[in-house]
Amino acid sequence: MRNKRWIRLIILSSIFSNIALSQDNIQCGSNDTQCVNNHLNSAKSIEIKKIESEGTSIIEETSITITKTSSLDYGEADLQSMPGFNKPSLVHTVADISINKLQSFKKQPENSFFKTILPECPALRKHANIQMLIGKEAQCEFQSSPQQDLCSFMNNCPIKDDQRIQLISNGVSKDFKCSGTLIETLKSICFFSSFDNIL
Repeated sequence: MRNKRWIRLIILSSIFSNIALSQDNIQCGSNDTQCVNNHLNSAKSIEIKKIESEGTSIIEETSITITKTSSLDYGEADLQSMPGFNKPSLVHTVADISINKLQSFKKQPENSFFKTILPECPALRKHANIQMLIGKEAQCEFQSSPQQDLCSFMNNCPIKDDQRIQLISNGVSKDFKCSGTLIETLKSICFFSSFDNIL
């Protein structure tokens, strides 16, 4: 009798753990930044597509996956400045980016992944072959401190200041710490020296 009870408990716990794991990976709808906001601090990974349309035609599509990769120990000096934290940590998050489609840039971009960088790089609009960016990939790194984690837990963070949200809302910027073939191509077109601002 006891064995059957244990078997039932094991089966139930495996079912519930699989449900919990599936909720760790969230797929948001195209341009659904509210979905990203809602799951940013709870999900292990979030997928979203940024789509820019002109009329009924899709002229730009970018896939973005934000993933928490680790929680790193925080420095001793920082530990002293934050009373009440027994074991502070630094959450390390990466955004993997892939340009799936790019035909043109709208005069007033709405959902373009290049929305922020276009004013900083007029050469990008004038470039003869922007389609060379299709298939290019990048990875951007973000870190949040224990203070940010605490304000997230208490739901009083300034969401607009979160660089992960800025990346989803306004696209790539040379202020982010990014690397990859997309970044190298943008640097060559825009004559930017780096995309490696220390966050």
